[in-house]
Amino acid sequence: MNKWIGMGRLTRDPKLESSGNGVEYCRFSVAIDRAYAKQGEDRKCDFIDCTTFGKQAAFVQKYFHKGDGIMVDGRLESDKYVDKDGNQGFRQEDNSGRYRLLLREDRGS
Repeated sequence: MNKWIGMGRLTRDPKLESSGNGVEYCRFSVAIDRAYAKQGEDRKCDFIDCTTFGKQAAFVQKYFHKGDGIMVDGRLESDKYVDKDGNQGFRQEDNSGRYRLLLREDRGS
C-alpha cells in the first residue's frame, strides 16, 4: 500500500495546465518542516512536488495560493531522471490524492 500524508505550506501558486488530450492538471510544491534539528543547526525543510487532475485541479488552482497551509493525502512516487545537460537527478512527487486548506495567508481586504 502506498499512502502518504503531509502538512506544509505552498511554495508557489498552483498552475493549471491541460494535457494533449484535454485533461486538466495542476502542479504545485509543498514545503514541509522536519520535526527535528541537529544541535546547533536550523530545522530543515523538505519540498514535495504535487500533481492533481480533473475537477480537483481546477479547485486547487482557484482556492489555494502561495503561503497557504495545506494537508496532502495521496500516493508518493519516486523517479530518477537525466536533465538536458546529462546530470542525473531524483525527485519525489505526490500524485492525485486529496488536499485540505489548513491556513490562509492574510491577503488584505
